[in-house]
Amino acid sequence: MTRVAHLGIVTPGRCGLYETMRELVAAEREQGIDARIVDPKPHPIFAPKTKEDRGVPIADMEWATGADLLISHSGHDGTPVSRTNQPILVAAHGRPVASFIGERAGGTPVYTYHATRSKADRYIGCITFWPEYIPYFKGLWGDKPVYHVPSTVDTDCWCPGATSYNFAGKKAEVNVVMTDPWSRADVTLLPSIHAFEQFRKLNPGARLHIYALDGNRKGLDAIKLMLGDSLGVVQGWASDLRSVYRAADLLLTPHRIYTRSIREAMACDVPVVSGKDVNPEQIGTVARLMSATVGTHGWRKRALKEFDTRSAGAAMAKIIMEHSLDKVAA
Repeated sequence: MTRVAHLGIVTPGRCGLYETMRELVAAEREQGIDARIVDPKPHPIFAPKTKEDRGVPIADMEWATGADLLISHSGHDGTPVSRTNQPILVAAHGRPVASFIGERAGGTPVYTYHATRSKADRYIGCITFWPEYIPYFKGLWGDKPVYHVPSTVDTDCWCPGATSYNFAGKKAEVNVVMTDPWSRADVTLLPSIHAFEQFRKLNPGARLHIYALDGNRKGLDAIKLMLGDSLGVVQGWASDLRSVYRAADLLLTPHRIYTRSIREAMACDVPVVSGKDVNPEQIGTVARLMSATVGTHGWRKRALKEFDTRSAGAAMAKIIMEHSLDKVAA
């Protein structure tokens, strides 16, 4: 049986990258591949004490040394695997433009990471979960392959259900949530917030709840003054987004790609409206679209089709059999 080690930081319920990695490993195992998560640098607090997470096994670096293929998710593929000789495939979870802007601002050099790894013999290529970004990665990886693997979401975990969550006592007649991180350098949430400002005039009982704020709260006072009592929860990391989605009536997002927030919300049957690339004169159009979208159904059905783990598993199985040592040995 082909053995595949997925290298990434294990942080259950605390990181979208990790959750996507776990879902990918589960999808591969359904294809008959012995895929496991391997954490090169276990977190002293957040790493689970058990050797599995929701049915997905977590192995140590010793197991990884005997794997047929390594898949790097977090960039922690230097010293821990220097004594091995397996081919390495890079899973690109980020958005290239955001990565480049962040690197220019002094952040993690993700763009340089890709450019550097593409020149090393052991690195055989990369995968992206968004086909829109293939041209960027092809530019970085040159003649090496860039694969598209469909986005996934654990629809057993992210599903509709009863909840007592009341938005910290600020539950309204219509609850609009924004859960995309504010730290994304390639997008702004401002047009979406102004769209809500007009939406609340059409729906006086509506309230906006904002999650995933970063440490920079500049500009937030202006939003509070603009929205007044129509602004509900305002916080950073949320420990139970599933309850948030189950209580929400609409997800307002600055994206049009299937981000983690969009996939999880849709799986919970929450309607989604995007405010991305909205010109000022189009803000009213987005507000009216929000009014028309609240209360609509079929979003979970669409999520089950769009984010089917079997499609991701089949795509990964094809890639793995093309590049693993097990295939080469055969």
